[in-house]
Amino acid sequence: MFERYHDVLTHLPEYSKNVFRKGYFAWLWKQCQGWGAFSYALLAFNFILQIISLIQSFGQTPIASLLSFIGGNLSVACVLGISNRSGIQGWAGAISALAIASTGFMAGNYATAWEQIGYLIFLDLFCILDPKWNDDIQVEKFESAGMGQIYYFLPCNLGDCLLAL
Repeated sequence: MFERYHDVLTHLPEYSKNVFRKGYFAWLWKQCQGWGAFSYALLAFNFILQIISLIQSFGQTPIASLLSFIGGNLSVACVLGISNRSGIQGWAGAISALAIASTGFMAGNYATAWEQIGYLIFLDLFCILDPKWNDDIQVEKFESAGMGQIYYFLPCNLGDCLLAL
């Protein structure tokens, strides 16, 4: 697992050129195309909820509301980027981490703020710099809808039920 971190840190000047290459941002935009319909639906659903939240809170705290709006939308885009093996996960995660951390610092929620800074340093920057970050991802696929999904979620739900007792 840590080989990728070591590789990036030992080849930092070479890998930093990955970000500044010609056509990089056009490549990032293409990474958002070709996703499944469910991913786009989740992105749209989240965007609608974030708009509602922005409208409700903007009057009281406009700066924090805008930062939360940006952070919330980009964090969902980051997760969808991971799910779709898209290179946008690094930038979406980094910008969302900065927005959420800023909101956390403004609200005095330092644990959340520093957690986001940790994500930025130890995950997002490496995703941005390493051109091979997504190479060896193993995606867990269910053979069929139904029992496979039930067995997958059963331990989590069972654990939650036991904690509630």
